[in-house]
Amino acid sequence: VYHEWHYWGFIEHDPDTGPVMTRYFREWLTEKYGTDDKLRAAWNNPSASLSSAAVPLTQQRRATSDGLFRDPQKERQVSDYFECQHLTVADSIIHFCRTAKESWNRPLVTGVFYGYFFVLFGRPQTGGHLALQKVLESPWVDYLSAPLAYGKPFRDVGGSGQPRGLPESLRLHGKLLL
Repeated sequence: VYHEWHYWGFIEHDPDTGPVMTRYFREWLTEKYGTDDKLRAAWNNPSASLSSAAVPLTQQRRATSDGLFRDPQKERQVSDYFECQHLTVADSIIHFCRTAKESWNRPLVTGVFYGYFFVLFGRPQTGGHLALQKVLESPWVDYLSAPLAYGKPFRDVGGSGQPRGLPESLRLHGKLLL
């Protein structure tokens, strides 16, 4: 959306839940847990299985036990799904930046609109930006871009001009913020 690493319509819609993502989610769970028993214990669900694990239903993804927080004993399936989604976004960013650098016949600076921490419209879990550490540690990504935070307190005259990302984190990892 808008050349940023958001899912299309993420303010109102959740990330990919189709058959390809379901298959990838099962592969990711297999790598993370290794056995059905470990998955069952983590999800607190005696019938959970790596081969039949499903993307959580919309109402599961949208509900939380305590405001913004999820109870890891009751909602691990949802947390795992969003973790898988965020890591997939980070992997894609790294893949495309690496492809660009390796395909160009001279040094190239690569980066993306990513790393938003503030003003994700109350839906940070669906925005795809929570695997920032992985992107910051990649040698293939040189910069991250972001608009200023949205809203009157940030953009109006006298506003803070707050960035959506974490500038010091980028600096500490030798990345540019544009």
